[in-house]
Amino acid sequence: MLAPFDLESGSVWAHTICFNEVWDRSTQRKYKFLHAKIRDTITEKNKNNIPEAGKFHLADESDVATLEQFFKSQFKWEDGEYDIQILVKDKNEKIILSNASRFTLFESDTSDLKAWVEDYKYGNSIFLPASPKQVGIWVDLAK
Repeated sequence: MLAPFDLESGSVWAHTICFNEVWDRSTQRKYKFLHAKIRDTITEKNKNNIPEAGKFHLADESDVATLEQFFKSQFKWEDGEYDIQILVKDKNEKIILSNASRFTLFESDTSDLKAWVEDYKYGNSIFLPASPKQVGIWVDLAK
């Protein structure tokens, strides 16, 4: 993405960029433990009894409840206006590019993100691909 390239006049280029918070070791350990419990439970159930098409095995309710609580404790994306600054640094930590932007999260964006926990019981967004209703939230950056 950061390699130079040329665009013809009138051409458009877009690229998806994902940003995520870097968790401390304790938070990572907790998440990975919960992730593994749900993955292992569903994998074991599938191994012993493959469900028919359109049906899914469920993770243990207590594990799902713990993961939902973890999600709630980490969730930061409430609706509102946000200002961001993107800094691109070289290997010596020298800033080589800086860009300030704004974006808006609407109530529907926040609701969509919070709804992801509804499919945790199936392992979606834990170890299975996201379900069709777990859409990404796309925000427009503006100066």
